[in-house]
Amino acid sequence: MRKVKAVKNLGKPISSGWFITPALAILVGLTGLIMVILPLLPRLSLPSFPGENKISFDPWVERYVPPGGEKPETLLTPPLKTSGYILPKTKTVNVPIIFYHYIEYNHDPKDTIRMHLTVTPYWLEKQLRFLRDNGYTTVDLNQVRAAIMGRKDLPPKPVVISFDDGYRDFYTDAYPLLKKYQAKATIYVISDFLDRPNYMFTWQLKEIATESANLITIGAHTRHHLSLTSVSEKIAWDEISGSKTRLEAIISRPVVHFAYPYGFYNQAVADLVKKAGFWTATTTVPGTREDSSNFFSFPRIRIGDYDGKFFESRLRVTGK
Repeated sequence: MRKVKAVKNLGKPISSGWFITPALAILVGLTGLIMVILPLLPRLSLPSFPGENKISFDPWVERYVPPGGEKPETLLTPPLKTSGYILPKTKTVNVPIIFYHYIEYNHDPKDTIRMHLTVTPYWLEKQLRFLRDNGYTTVDLNQVRAAIMGRKDLPPKPVVISFDDGYRDFYTDAYPLLKKYQAKATIYVISDFLDRPNYMFTWQLKEIATESANLITIGAHTRHHLSLTSVSEKIAWDEISGSKTRLEAIISRPVVHFAYPYGFYNQAVADLVKKAGFWTATTTVPGTREDSSNFFSFPRIRIGDYDGKFFESRLRVTGK
């Protein structure tokens, strides 16, 4: 069984008493290069509960503990009972689902993990403008699901935009740009972190749900951002269903889309997500292929500070 821990002291300055040799500088540079290239490689499966898989991929998402969150630890719990949920295959679509965390100007270069999960408002606007000017249409996950089930075709060059965690900068920096470009997006909210430092206020979430119901989809990201493959079935259920219940009480409309914290999930966790009443769940595994067999494991592509052809190339990233 593999123990999963957040990286300690990552990004802290090296003591002034240390002498950085050229060899050490090269090693640090190579490490950074590997972390950039790693998300472009095929899917990675990590062992979790006996006989099951804990799927993750993005090394930065896996290691980042959001403010107020807990470090993921794999507990010695028995495997959860699983049940089949795969629907008869209908139609396959290829829709890039891109995702962001922070939309801000990071003023702490020592916080290297947060830096890698940050896109500035400047670059987000350039990306939204690129999508608009190059014939892309932003769609929501309801439209993707309807297309898979053969109910309605998608527009040409569809793309789904999503944001994780529910940070306050979504309201202050991302939301105005999404309205400006009339770009649809999904925000996955950690329900019990609302009103905490760094996170949106409850009134901000209510405002978004009220004035932009056709533009912004509100999804769930658990109650406390726990690694769902590292806790008991009882705790996992409370995190999944509890976040849905609380968010629905706040926005007064159904919450039917879910994102796995840290990208960690397995068959048992996916079964609980479906049981709670969600229609889809997204991962951090890169790719663009969606059909009825992966309603609860949609792939996503993390985006950084770039636009133009390189940004467009990220929209075509594939997994297996």
